[in-house]
Amino acid sequence: MTIGNGTASTASASQTLGHFISALAQEVPDTNLLLRIVDRVPAGVAIVRGPDMRFTLANKAYAAIPAKPGRMVGRSVAEVFPGMPKSSHAMLEKVYATGETLSLRGHQAETDLGRGPTFWDMDFIALPESGGGSQPDEKGVLIVARDVTRQILSERAGESLRATEARLNIALEAADLGAWSARDELGEFMSSPHAAVLHGLSPDTVFDHDTAMSVIHPDDREAVRTALERAIATKGVVSVEYRAVPPGTSGTGGAERWMASRGRWIDDPFTSGGQLFGIVRDITGRKHADAERESLITRMASDQARFEALVESLPAGVLVAEAPEGRIVYGNRRIEEILRHPVLQSASVEAYGEWVGWHPDGNPVAADQWPLARALKGEFVPGDEFLYRRGDGTTGWIRVCGAPVIDAAGTITGSVVVLYDVDREKQAVVALRNSEERVRSVLGEKETLLAQKDMLLKEVNHRVKNSLQLVASLLNLQGRQVEDPKSRQAFEDAVSRVGAIAQVHEQLYKNDDVSKVEFGSYLRTLCTQYGGESSIAIEAATTEISTDVAIPLGLLAVELLTNALKHAGPGTPKQPLEIFFGESRDSKAGDSKAGGNTPVLSLSVRDHGPGIAPEFLDARNRRRSASLGMRLIESLAGQIEARIEVENTCPGVRWTLMLPVGP
Repeated sequence: MTIGNGTASTASASQTLGHFISALAQEVPDTNLLLRIVDRVPAGVAIVRGPDMRFTLANKAYAAIPAKPGRMVGRSVAEVFPGMPKSSHAMLEKVYATGETLSLRGHQAETDLGRGPTFWDMDFIALPESGGGSQPDEKGVLIVARDVTRQILSERAGESLRATEARLNIALEAADLGAWSARDELGEFMSSPHAAVLHGLSPDTVFDHDTAMSVIHPDDREAVRTALERAIATKGVVSVEYRAVPPGTSGTGGAERWMASRGRWIDDPFTSGGQLFGIVRDITGRKHADAERESLITRMASDQARFEALVESLPAGVLVAEAPEGRIVYGNRRIEEILRHPVLQSASVEAYGEWVGWHPDGNPVAADQWPLARALKGEFVPGDEFLYRRGDGTTGWIRVCGAPVIDAAGTITGSVVVLYDVDREKQAVVALRNSEERVRSVLGEKETLLAQKDMLLKEVNHRVKNSLQLVASLLNLQGRQVEDPKSRQAFEDAVSRVGAIAQVHEQLYKNDDVSKVEFGSYLRTLCTQYGGESSIAIEAATTEISTDVAIPLGLLAVELLTNALKHAGPGTPKQPLEIFFGESRDSKAGDSKAGGNTPVLSLSVRDHGPGIAPEFLDARNRRRSASLGMRLIESLAGQIEARIEVENTCPGVRWTLMLPVGP
């Protein structure tokens, strides 16, 4: 028997089999003979007789339908299918009483947890009383069930696949990527509309294998074809770069585009074959950048002699390194005079550790702190001073200016530093400086940095609040376009949660101390924002809590408030929604020596609705619930180490969260 929400319909041509078996049942009084016949029918067949609808016959196919297959003959329909809806039972009774033939289409059968869903087309055909034999049969109902599980699941899978393909095409187009696939034969080649656009074609173009090959540069076609055939033959991966020449162009004047295609073989779990799936993207910009970089390197090499002549005449030391490793490629004579040792031909930034020096504060200079290494990362060093251990064992002060070497495309190709001997100058400055000035300078810098930190944190909170409000608005707009009530409710819940976080950041932006939030006023704001015209009685103490606690606690408050409004309504002046926040005592937590009366911060939300299902009074059931809200409440409470109490107050339900009071 089947269960579901379908509707009955009159018999159609699909009931021909049922009418045939009905006629056969009246002509063959021997039940055993009839059973041997219907066991060969490619459908489930059963007969129930009498007002209590007891099975008198069921073939093997029908006997396999129940969630727990077993003996059917002699048992009533209600006993075999205890979960059958009243509407289905009423349909059987109607057929039994009136003799009308009725049908159920595409209904899901009861199944146990270890079986997947099955769907059936059911025909119910009245059987009259049999007039022959010493014991005439009572009138009954013939049930014919045809398994349509594969058809329905295939239809659902097709709809899901089409929706997934649409979303994938949108994502690929947003990322400026095209998608393609090829089966065992390259003739079975398909691609997304954006793949055609990348190759200079209209998105409506049928971009098959022949079309793709026609827009690939003639010199690259064979390499592309060979790479695809090899990947299909080995069921491996393909990675190939090629030039595309859109129709109507010769590949000159900037029309030629470089493409990179990557793909891999994916086996088909239902067949012995599979497909080669891949993506294609335009890498013309990267290719041009690579070519320009090579050109720059060539020009630098040709000008090397002129460069060396120029820097050798400078009254300062010059050191040059190439990107990205930091290998030193040049140093002039003046640098050897200042450092009193030959130029160290370091192969990488890590090798800069051979240079021994100290910052003005006395800390050793790490390898990546030298200006030559910092300039490789794009930093301009206006002039840092270091105490350097020279080649003859003495120490002396040097000033180093550094800058990255950047080509016309904006790529860092190296770094250069200019080094000055400032030992005498530095010694004179150090002799004039005293400790009082150093302390005053350090304190002044610290206060400035702290002020900048507070200002930046306020600005960050302000921008985060604005960004979250924008996200909430976008979710709200999207939710209005969703027709499914459950999906629309999910969008509304998401808007509420984002709004709660945004309110915390608004409080932080307005507070002088950005590490704390005054939760009482924040809670009243949430009630005003999400309660609307509801009748809410709120008692909230003026209490500051840390930001790390305020955000999850605010989300919990919004979750409980919206749940109360959703399930209990907006409240009335006589029975308002009741919200409390402040310090209280928890008799179920804390040190047993202190009597278990621990001070806590308590957040309580009570409504006057129908209450909560008994199973959700247990926290374990809430954590396993299919409801995102229930799981979110438990997760957020665990995050702030809060204990939850839930009780039905008849009427209504009260949620109480108790979290430890901070030291």
